[in-house]
Amino acid sequence: ARPRETQPPGAIVLDARCCVAESNAPQIDAVDAVVATLRLLGETLPHVPVIVLSEQGDIDTEQCVLDAGAADFIAKPAWPSVLQARMRCVRVSRASLRTRRRQRP
Repeated sequence: ARPRETQPPGAIVLDARCCVAESNAPQIDAVDAVVATLRLLGETLPHVPVIVLSEQGDIDTEQCVLDAGAADFIAKPAWPSVLQARMRCVRVSRASLRTRRRQRP
């Protein structure tokens, strides 16, 4: 039997708290853990947008995470409807970008 092909996810929601918990390094800063995770995801799933959720809602954190490659940033608490809307926007934006790239001569 042929191995089943898996499709990459349409988007990833990354909770900063989970990054720290999985790092097994209590002294690591949440933003540093998110940046490291974004780098890893960028290497393994470069075309999958990542939306970061964080309890740190300050502008410096948001800018750092976006500069590291996140498609979007949402400060907690996040309403599920807002998260769904942002995921739709990110997916539509990425799909539009792929279409434009294919149409270039």
